[in-house]
Amino acid sequence: MRKTYLYVMLLVALVLAGCSKNRSADVRELLNNVPGTASFVAVVDIESLVNKTDSKVEDGAIVPGKELKALIDSEKDTDKVRKILNGDSGVEPSVSVFFADGYAIYNTGFLANTSKFEKFVSDNTGQEWKEDNGVRYNGKTAFKDNRYWTVVSGRSSIDPAVIREYLALSDKQSFAAGKFADALCKGEKDIVGWSDINAAMNLSGMGFERKAMFKMVMGTLFANADYSVFDIDFQKGKVKATAKVLDENGKETRYNFEAGKIDVSLFDTIDMDADMVMAMAVPSKLIKQLQEETSGKMSMAGMVLKSLGCVDGTVAVAAGRGESMSGVVQTTGKNTGDLMSLLGEMDLDARVDGKNIRFSKGNTDKGDEAKEYGALLRGSTLGVVTNSDAMVTKDAIDKAVVRLVPSDGSLVLDVDVYMDDEKTNSLLSLLEYASK
Repeated sequence: MRKTYLYVMLLVALVLAGCSKNRSADVRELLNNVPGTASFVAVVDIESLVNKTDSKVEDGAIVPGKELKALIDSEKDTDKVRKILNGDSGVEPSVSVFFADGYAIYNTGFLANTSKFEKFVSDNTGQEWKEDNGVRYNGKTAFKDNRYWTVVSGRSSIDPAVIREYLALSDKQSFAAGKFADALCKGEKDIVGWSDINAAMNLSGMGFERKAMFKMVMGTLFANADYSVFDIDFQKGKVKATAKVLDENGKETRYNFEAGKIDVSLFDTIDMDADMVMAMAVPSKLIKQLQEETSGKMSMAGMVLKSLGCVDGTVAVAAGRGESMSGVVQTTGKNTGDLMSLLGEMDLDARVDGKNIRFSKGNTDKGDEAKEYGALLRGSTLGVVTNSDAMVTKDAIDKAVVRLVPSDGSLVLDVDVYMDDEKTNSLLSLLEYASK
């Protein structure tokens, strides 16, 4: 598993690496053969990624930097990677596009040497190449002229007839003709992407009930949740990602509820060695809006919202080892009885502190982590910070911050994943973790 993961990362981050003459033009050329009905499209800026590994391209081959070379040398089977770096894969140093068509995900790009490409693929599949009306194919891979396609998931083999359909797309039928192509061509992050929210859910593996629930939630939260755009950037010491929800016109869609901002000063009053903090801005107007949404409906949500009628401000929670936690709820200071009862039913010790209600559970160790993590949620309406002790993956990553930030009447998802090593680019840190 570790070698597969490392090879995939290297393949995506290095195989296609090099100095693209014109990134925007190359991307658009690839998008010309992506169907306009695709549910997901992502562009990887390979040149940017290879630069971030302190590597360089010389005479069509990739010369890895010191740290990357050490990682490659630590692998027992380095032959495949070395062929890739030496340019023996036949792939042209340029951009790469991933897209979803139906239930299948493909990767497409350019070839520099078709003979080397054929040999490289045959050596790895152990199969002979076949040809169908000008399209050469072998297992999950096909090419015609200087273009290749590889099935990433969703199909056991590639269908040359499908590739011919992609090549025959008219200007109006391709993704390049759509309103979102320009954003992908001009993207400045390492990875930029777009998805049709409803269509992309078919790739998620969610069952019917969960998909129906997701659609209902998105339809309730946003005026028109049709599409999403996202980007990922590997920076020194952290990975940064953002995502936005768009309407049918490609504009940020309106968030239907009141979006206040978290009062991070509440975390200054939580003296706790926390592994995780969570907070949400809950102004009284939001509570009233939610109560109106559930009015007349006999539901658990409606009963809980009734108990939250006194809330006005921020709910802040810090969690530590085991089930220990400590939190604060800002209220109007009136009619807090129902909320106190609700907290008691949740097995939390609650007490009134002026207009605030404080609650706790278990034994909490004193520390500054709650204050430190809480400050990272400034400017957001909802957020979570968790350190590596609360994650399955404890190596390489120090902490992760997930925030929903108000933006022009909508919400932007903002994610920062901080590495243990603040001085090394996050891509190298993740590759090092994958090689262990």
